[in-house]
Amino acid sequence: MATMMHDDGAGGLLDNLAELSNLTSETILDQLKRRYEANLIYTYVGDILVATNPYQMLPIYTEEVQEMYKGASNKQLPPHIFAVADRAYEAMLYSQVDQCFVISGESGAGKTESTKKIVQHIVELCRAGNTELEDRIKTVNVFLEAFGNAKTVMNNNSSRFGKYLELRFDRSGAVQGATLSHYLLEKSRISFRNDGEQNFHIFYQLFAGLKDEGRLEHYGLAKPSDHNYLRGAGAPSDEQVLSSHFGQEWREVMGSFEFIGFAKGQTNSMIDMLVAILHIGDITFEPAPHDSVTITCTDKHLALIAKLLKISFEELKNAIVATRNITRGELVTRNFDEEKAAANRDATAKAIYARIFSWIFRSINDILKGNASHDCLVLGLLDIFGFENFKINSLEQMCINITNEQLQQFFNQHIFVYEQEEYKKEGVDFSKIDFVDNQATLDLFLKKPQGIFSILDEESRFPKATDLTFTEKCTAALTSHPSRAFKPPRSQRDLCFTITHYAGTVEYQSTNFLEKNRDTLSQDVISVLAASTDPLVSQLFDPTANANATVSTNKRQQSLTAGFKVSLVDLVKRLKQCHPHFVRCIKPNAEQMASRWEEDLVSRQLTYSGVLETIKIRKMGYSFRLPFQEFVTRYKIIAYKFHENPMQSSETCQVICSHAKLDDYQVGHNKVFMKYNHAEVLADLQREQSSALVFLQKIVKAHVARTKFSSLLQEKRKQDRRVTDFLTIAETRGTTCTLRMDKLKEEDAAKQEDRKWLTRVKKQAARAEARRAQKEAERQARLEAIKNEPAKVKTLPHNGFFVWERAEHLDLHVGPLPPPWKKKIDKRTNRHYFKNMESKVTTWVDPRSYEYRKHDPLETQGDELPYGWDEAETEDGVVFYINHLDGTHHPEHPRVTAQRKQEQIAKEQAEQKARADERRETLRVLRDKKRRLQGQLAEATDSTAIANLHQRIEAIDNVIRREISQLESVQSALRILQQVLENQRRKRHRIDPDRAVRWAAARWLAKIRSRRAPVQQTAF
Repeated sequence: MATMMHDDGAGGLLDNLAELSNLTSETILDQLKRRYEANLIYTYVGDILVATNPYQMLPIYTEEVQEMYKGASNKQLPPHIFAVADRAYEAMLYSQVDQCFVISGESGAGKTESTKKIVQHIVELCRAGNTELEDRIKTVNVFLEAFGNAKTVMNNNSSRFGKYLELRFDRSGAVQGATLSHYLLEKSRISFRNDGEQNFHIFYQLFAGLKDEGRLEHYGLAKPSDHNYLRGAGAPSDEQVLSSHFGQEWREVMGSFEFIGFAKGQTNSMIDMLVAILHIGDITFEPAPHDSVTITCTDKHLALIAKLLKISFEELKNAIVATRNITRGELVTRNFDEEKAAANRDATAKAIYARIFSWIFRSINDILKGNASHDCLVLGLLDIFGFENFKINSLEQMCINITNEQLQQFFNQHIFVYEQEEYKKEGVDFSKIDFVDNQATLDLFLKKPQGIFSILDEESRFPKATDLTFTEKCTAALTSHPSRAFKPPRSQRDLCFTITHYAGTVEYQSTNFLEKNRDTLSQDVISVLAASTDPLVSQLFDPTANANATVSTNKRQQSLTAGFKVSLVDLVKRLKQCHPHFVRCIKPNAEQMASRWEEDLVSRQLTYSGVLETIKIRKMGYSFRLPFQEFVTRYKIIAYKFHENPMQSSETCQVICSHAKLDDYQVGHNKVFMKYNHAEVLADLQREQSSALVFLQKIVKAHVARTKFSSLLQEKRKQDRRVTDFLTIAETRGTTCTLRMDKLKEEDAAKQEDRKWLTRVKKQAARAEARRAQKEAERQARLEAIKNEPAKVKTLPHNGFFVWERAEHLDLHVGPLPPPWKKKIDKRTNRHYFKNMESKVTTWVDPRSYEYRKHDPLETQGDELPYGWDEAETEDGVVFYINHLDGTHHPEHPRVTAQRKQEQIAKEQAEQKARADERRETLRVLRDKKRRLQGQLAEATDSTAIANLHQRIEAIDNVIRREISQLESVQSALRILQQVLENQRRKRHRIDPDRAVRWAAARWLAKIRSRRAPVQQTAF
């Protein structure tokens, strides 16, 4: 990370441009350029962050960097998006006031990436146990970018919609839920794009994903270039679309849908609808008699669309080329001409996509709403499309640019108007700073009755109105508008006009303005889709539900611009309810290349965004201001003793400022007005005083601890001495014993020759060993002779099955059958069984196999069987296994059963260990957060802040206790699983042969008596 520099000389780089002594456009540009070349992409303008897009990955977003910015002041570290996020989060918790981020800039300036970094850091800051919800919030952006972003000439990943994310927190700072709102999806991109642009990312990802899954043919797809909606200048080649890059993105999108919690059936329906959109775009027409058209594509093509959408083939075919209305009780069919049929086709595709998009947002909100209460704190993030000026600019670009005009006006009001009004109200001496007010330009568009949108709505209601009549009315009404922003077309027949925006001059082509504004969709199409047997399709086109497109009925419907104005008013209302934090994103070059600086482009962005004026008001103004009560409560420790309670007056505030050696501050009627950097100065002084208190506490606590534990220390030293003495005595006695043993060994060795009995014993042992070796050789010879004999012999069938008797030759491996056991043959099956002549117990299990066979099924190999088991086979050839120890039959080898059980337990153990690790990580994060809050508590002097911090710490303690309880439950489950494994191991290794034989024999004898047969087996 870069270090902080505060020299504004020839070679210095400033982290905050408000510290520039020579404040000109040239010095600002020079600072930003040199910082950009040094990969310092973030710069402060007072409390506003300027972010320059590097167009490359920089190592400044790692977990280590995130950790550095947690709770750090602006003086300690270089400017960063994490610092802004940290400041907003802490301000929300400290003041208990909703906050919002307003991130603005041109298309391609990096607004979406900045939004993602803010969300990343805030989610990390607020981790408090609900990790699943937090991870879902971070994951949402994956598929929102896929469905809402596209490549334009200005940006390879341009947001073609606006979104406002509201993160909701409880009063302690733990995330409780989230809601998302979207604005003005550019759905016209489905059917039309300017040269050099592409459709939404999701269609290319869809193609690559289906290709990797081998499902292209199933959906009637082959190559992207076969489809009208994916062709055009700027479209990627088939090879690029079908690359692993898009395929990997598709897998990420599908994985994020699954992780968020979308049902598999719904995502499958969504895929069907996306494919149907591509096929709808391939429907073609040719003129027919009576001003009608016929569909030229095959019935097979239409049938595929109907199959994907689960609708009637005939009804789809009719709804595309005609519309039906009831007039005077009669059904009247009106055929479309070729142009209207094509428009109806495209409107259908756009409506399907728009409703999928809205459904995604509704579903996300249902999933992420969590447990947020009505009195929760809100932190909003606005990620809106940047200002656009293309070769061809239509109604979509106009709405986008008006949104940016409105955000610029919100910025001006907050930074310039409201601030200067408060100076005047409080009687603060201040030099007025002029700025460019764009309110007149907004009135040009939005004001009734002579704004552009009002004229457009009026023309849209007249069936005979055209784009030309709309252009003419705008020219007549707005050429002399006070804003002087409207420039009429060059000739009366031109379908264009020019508007001077705050960010530059844009020429708008008014072609299709009326059609786009009406935003109509045939009622026949809606009825057909609403009747779909697919639940998702029918839900999206349910006439009783809200929809994006307007239905062509006799009732007056809301136009696109009318809906846009409502959304814009709602957005501004939300922003005004929060304390804003501004991030101004700068685009360093138009080619989106790393390490390239275009001075004219950057200068233009700085000019229209008012950066110079912002620096002036942050340098000359008083952006940090507090009421007397809050100021004295928070900072009295700087000038007064800890136990003192001074008056909350202007005089007290001046005393505190004097002790803090603040320069250029003013005291108003009710507030203290200070420079932006005074907040850090006061915070540092506050920390110094608080650190002194903490140091004193440490000294006192250490003294108390020494006094309390001194007696224990003395006792410990006595015990240490006793242990040392004991070890010394033990070592001495051990040495003495060793010497005595050595002497006894020498005496014993000297007496060896006189012991004749020992010689006799050795000779007898040698003869015994020779006999043993001879017997072993005979046994090995017999084993060699029988090694080619069959390993198992089939017994005679009985009760529908026979048993494979093992030729184990236990007399060779173990020894003769011990008394009182005798080996006999069952006449029905020709199979050996064993009888205890004393207890009269009979069993199929050779008692000697207890020593020979393995007891653990997992230790067996091949067709080897553990102790007490036999292999059997039905006359139909079905193999099964008999456990004679409990008289049960099993369809599979006991080793397979044991392995499956072991794998199942191992899987459960792995899952429980993963849960335990997750809980431990959550506890680590919570304890880390608690330590930070305790540090803040030690520095806090404001009673409100102290109470707030105590509340937050108590809330975290509650979560920690809950997490510990959950961890103990998981650990208990792990112990139970381990005990199950141990019990199974003991059961396999500690079999009592006598008990097992008695149990098996008892069961066997019961069966014999019930069937009156000497030997009986149970059928499988």
